[in-house]
Amino acid sequence: AADAATTKNLDIISDWPTAKFLLFNLDSYAKLRARGVKVRLITEKPSASDKKHKELSKQCSELFEIRYLGRAVPMKAAVYDGKVANLRVRTHQDNDMIPSLWSDNAAFVQVIMAYYEKLWEQAQSDTR
Repeated sequence: AADAATTKNLDIISDWPTAKFLLFNLDSYAKLRARGVKVRLITEKPSASDKKHKELSKQCSELFEIRYLGRAVPMKAAVYDGKVANLRVRTHQDNDMIPSLWSDNAAFVQVIMAYYEKLWEQAQSDTR
């Protein structure tokens, strides 16, 4: 899907449990790294008992950056190469498939990216 077609960068806003699943359990993340795709992740601060964020912080490099908000993420979204955006439209978690709005409309992608950059500037690069 979009992950497989991404060649330059992937910008993600996600809650910590979902981000942790994506980065530690999905083969697509490893494939993105192998292709040299730059991944930037904005997520909330994980609980002190969750040790995966330390493991993830060690992976930070020029191809992977993570920043933490001091509050819950206000939305869940991803932008692929600045051309396609995905916005999750359900706010509660359950076992059903989570509906998402996918669009390659340039104005929609630009709005999501502008909000992403605003959050990126507010977020911190460590969990302190």
